[in-house]
Amino acid sequence: MTPENDRSDDASQQHGAPPPRLPQAPVAPYDAGWNGSGGWGSGEVVGALSADELQQQSRRQKRRWIVIIIAIVCIGLLVAAGFITRAVGNSSTYGPEARAKAYLQAVVDGDVDHALELYRPNLSTDQRALLTSEVFGASSARPTAFAIDGTTISGDTATVNADLTIDSKSYPVTITLQKRGHQGIIFDDWAFTDGGMQKIAVSSPDAVDTVNGVKVQLGSADEISVLPGAYTFAPRQNSQYVTFGEPVTVKAFTSGDGDAASVAFTETWSQMGRDYAINQVKSRIAGCMQSDKFEPEGCKHLKMNDPGSYAVTGIRRSWSGQPTIKFTDEAVPQSSRSGGWGGSSSSEQGTSSQNGTEGAKGSTAGSVVLTGGDMHVDYKWRFDDEDDWRDDSRVSTGVFDYTTVVPVSIGGDGTPQLDFSSF
Repeated sequence: MTPENDRSDDASQQHGAPPPRLPQAPVAPYDAGWNGSGGWGSGEVVGALSADELQQQSRRQKRRWIVIIIAIVCIGLLVAAGFITRAVGNSSTYGPEARAKAYLQAVVDGDVDHALELYRPNLSTDQRALLTSEVFGASSARPTAFAIDGTTISGDTATVNADLTIDSKSYPVTITLQKRGHQGIIFDDWAFTDGGMQKIAVSSPDAVDTVNGVKVQLGSADEISVLPGAYTFAPRQNSQYVTFGEPVTVKAFTSGDGDAASVAFTETWSQMGRDYAINQVKSRIAGCMQSDKFEPEGCKHLKMNDPGSYAVTGIRRSWSGQPTIKFTDEAVPQSSRSGGWGGSSSSEQGTSSQNGTEGAKGSTAGSVVLTGGDMHVDYKWRFDDEDDWRDDSRVSTGVFDYTTVVPVSIGGDGTPQLDFSSF
């Protein structure tokens, strides 16, 4: 050190000035973060921190961990809640038993539209002709309550056993469902494969006019699906001369209940139709009996043979034994003997009968059948013009043997049509 510096230092001490700071050793940086910095992973040395700053740093790190743990717990709770919600939803709202209950309740309520919306049966328009609230609601006996007996799930198939109460009696019903995908994202979708519907076979759907009092068009389906209940089929009556019989009630409660789930209407002649046809034949015979000709027009069975060797006049016909006239609900082949003098001369007329039946209009077949009949004929005869007329009489027996048939059918206007071509 030079003298000048010594003097300067002395002067400074004399005047009370502080001595100059001596150099200090370097201080190691403080690890303020996980990577030795005040931040996360910056790696930058920012210098020493005070005790307060260290405490604040520690509190921030604790809060971060608390937030992370809370988030993990919340996520776990949400996952668990999802599983719980799915399980509860599948059992209480979307499960097979729940869907079966909703469907059966709609049936009990008579809400056919809602029942079909749930069931969604794969049926044609003709097959679902009676699945309407009008027809089902008018049933004389339909379900009023239901009870679930149990549900069995095997893989993707569920079977729900239930009982329906109809007219205070319990009837078992089995509903099956199939798991098909999901609905509402997380819930299983159970679709009906069998909703306990019944089937009624109708062999003559065109003959049906109403079911349970409701006008219907049954189409051409062999079987018609219905909800469990009673169904009264009433046939159409478009003519007073034919009939399909009385209404038929089918109790389609459950399979194997013992009630025949079938309806068959057959068109037959009413008593008025039978009487009409018989009276038409009688009227034809009465007109022929009044004829004074050898063979009355349209009544060859009532003819009188022309003797040829003498003249005949004043022919009067009457019955000494009335013929039997009956109506039958079928086409009867005939083999009749043509009436003649003394009932002689026979002819086979089966061909005429068949032709007459085939040419008749309408689909209902019938026949007026005549047998027997003894015809008494009074007349006058003479050989020459100069001779006086002499009274005489003959009897022709069995004029309608061996069976004379007049085919009858129903015409387009609903009136019986008689074929007298072989008469």
